Amino acid sequence: MDQELLYIFLHVPKTGGLTVRNHIVNNFRKDKILELYSYQGRKQVINRIKHLKNKDDIQVIIGHGAYYGIHKLFNKKYRYILFLRHPVDRMISNYNFQITRLSDKTIDPRDLERARKSMVKSNKTISLEKYLKITNKNDLCRFLMKSFFDKDIKNMNESNLRKLKNNLNKFYFIGITENPEDYLFVYSLLNIKKFYFKSNKSERYFIPKDYSTLKKKLIKKGNFDFEIYKYALYLNKRFKMNNNFYSLIAQTKTKRKMILPFTGTSELLLRKIYKLSSISKQKINKSKNSSNQQ
Repeated sequence: MDQELLYIFLHVPKTGGLTVRNHIVNNFRKDKILELYSYQGRKQVINRIKHLKNKDDIQVIIGHGAYYGIHKLFNKKYRYILFLRHPVDRMISNYNFQITRLSDKTIDPRDLERARKSMVKSNKTISLEKYLKITNKNDLCRFLMKSFFDKDIKNMNESNLRKLKNNLNKFYFIGITENPEDYLFVYSLLNIKKFYFKSNKSERYFIPKDYSTLKKKLIKKGNFDFEIYKYALYLNKRFKMNNNFYSLIAQTKTKRKMILPFTGTSELLLRKIYKLSSISKQKINKSKNSSNQQ
C-alpha cells in the first residue's frame, strides 16, 4: 500500500461497513487510522483534524461522519470509497438492528432511550409496516446529501439526484454490499493480511415472505433511493470492466483462505465466550430475582 495515499471510506449505515472497519482496525496501527463515528458537525470534525498530532501519518479515514471534501485537510493523494446496498435489504436490516438495540445493555443509555421511543409503542415493538411509515423518506439519499454537501434536506428532487450522481462519479470505487468480491477488492487495496468474519449482523426479527410486494411498497415510498442504487450498480460494473479487478481479488481470496482459519477461529471463540458469559449473567440475575421474591 502506498504510504502517501489516503483512503477515505464513507460508511453508509447498514451496508456492511463495520466488517470493513473490523479489518482496518486489526491491520493498521491506531495512529494510521482516523475514525469518525460520532455524529459531530462538520466544523467540529475540521477542528479535530487541524489539531491532530499524527495528521501526516493517517492512511485511512472511516466512519459515518466522514464526508466528501475531507481530503482538502490533508496533503496527500486520496481515494474515496463507499458501499451501497439494495434499499429493501437495507431497510429490513435497519429494522432488525433497531430491535436488537432494545436489548443491548452495552450501548449508551441515551441511544437506548431513543431506540425505545422510535421502536416501542404501547409496550409493543412496532411492526415493519409501521416502521416504514415513520422512517425518513429517501433515507439513503438524505444521508449522502449530508455527507457530500453538508445539507440536511427533507424532500429529494431530480436536481439533488443529479448532484448525488455527479459526486459519486468522483469516487474511486463504489462497492455493492451484495457482492462479496467487492470487499475482497478493498482488502487488496489496503493490503489486508488478517481476515475476519462479518460484523454487526443483527437478529432476524423480520424476514419478508413476499419480497416483491415489499419492494413495490418501498419504491413508492422512496424511489430516489432506488435510482441512486441503480446508478451505483452501473458505476460498480463499469469499474470492473476497466480495471485489474478480478486478478486482484483472486490473489486476496487465496490469501484469505490461508489466513482466515487462524484469525477467524480466534474471533469465533471470543464470540462464543462472550455469548456464554452473557447467558450466565442472565441466569444469575434471574435466580437472584426469584430468591428475592421468595
